Amino acid sequence: MRLELGEVTVHDTADPDTIIVEYELEAVLPGTEERVSAPFIGVLRVRDGRIVHWREYQDVLRVAAATGRLPDLLAALPIP
Repeated sequence: MRLELGEVTVHDTADPDTIIVEYELEAVLPGTEERVSAPFIGVLRVRDGRIVHWREYQDVLRVAAATGRLPDLLAALPIP
């Protein structure tokens, strides 16, 4: 599977060492050739021009659905 970077939005922050970026990863699924995408948010801390911390937030359900793993994920959830 080849990933492509979709839309990217960089947000201003009050801290010049902190970067918040929203981005979308897109892929074409092998076999079906279906085009899928999922959104992500990255929070980066920069010091002396280098990334010193990266925290990524993703829509786990959307990623699971895009990769065909949603039924497995839902089946693994502990339901009381």
